[in-house]
Amino acid sequence: MLQEGRYLPRNLYVLQSGKYEGKSMEYILLHDISSFLAMKRRLEAAIREECQPNHYHLHLMWIVAGINTLAKSTVCVECGEKAYYSPARGNYEEGYYFLSYPLCWQCAQQGEWAIAGKFHITPWDMSSLLSRADRNRLWKAQKQILKINDVSDRQFFQLLVDI
Repeated sequence: MLQEGRYLPRNLYVLQSGKYEGKSMEYILLHDISSFLAMKRRLEAAIREECQPNHYHLHLMWIVAGINTLAKSTVCVECGEKAYYSPARGNYEEGYYFLSYPLCWQCAQQGEWAIAGKFHITPWDMSSLLSRADRNRLWKAQKQILKINDVSDRQFFQLLVDI
């Protein structure tokens, strides 16, 4: 389970209760980003230095680290540098159209992208001001950028194990 201080699960973490009883954390991340972000926020709020994380905590943190690793390998489609942002058309009031077009900081500030909305290519900073529908559309664009849009929870788990 812990390999040289690093948590490495042997299987999907399946929830035993709640709305997603019987579903894996990987499934929740892939299919309901709002619920996964709520789980992450509750975990972060509950973290205390004297607490020892259990398997639920370790697995959730492992998934977050895996998404971060996938994001670090994403390159800008315009210049090939490390990508940080995904552009969007629209606004908070009328909604957004999110593009699966990863951009580095410099390219995101130039040309047509200068006036576009910009969102990180990881879901951790999704604004609570976004509607649930916008969060889902943004996550769909982010999953395409991270190349996990059409994977099952088991395939996603194996991808993270292999990183």
